[in-house]
Amino acid sequence: MASRSMHSSRWDAVLWAYVVTFFVVLYGPLLILVAFSFNDAEVVALPFRGFTLKWYWAIFAMPELVSSLVNSFVLGAIAGAIATALALGLALGFRRDFRLKPLLLRLILVPIIVPGIIGGVVLLLFFGYFGMPFGLYTTVLIAHINWALPFAFLTLYPRLYRFDRRKYDRLAKHGFSFAI
Repeated sequence: MASRSMHSSRWDAVLWAYVVTFFVVLYGPLLILVAFSFNDAEVVALPFRGFTLKWYWAIFAMPELVSSLVNSFVLGAIAGAIATALALGLALGFRRDFRLKPLLLRLILVPIIVPGIIGGVVLLLFFGYFGMPFGLYTTVLIAHINWALPFAFLTLYPRLYRFDRRKYDRLAKHGFSFAI
């Protein structure tokens, strides 16, 4: 019995070492970059010359960068809202059985399966073929919705699938209306 617990504790130590190494490799460079962003030196290097926020003030003093940041947040919010609404409709529809359901499910998941660069090239060819004007709220928005839709669907579908429709039928008798 002692041998088993010793083997288990060694295995736990190996797993913990792996997890710590994984997160250090994953997040270490980001943390180093953040640390160096507060350095008062003109180049990214050691030793630290002092603590400063001048690099952040320099970024926010550039109207082009602030405009890009605002555009990114607005585009993300719009794409997220549209993708969530579309995913909700798909998830509600997928609660019923229909003939092409397996094929449609695979089509919804294609943006997750296909590498991003290939998906981008396919969308570029698609937009070019149909003569769509390239722009932030045309092609970029569609590409973002295309990317976010499968994730929203995979989040909503399992939750909606488990809803008990009988509860909603009882509420409907009392005047409540649901489209679930």
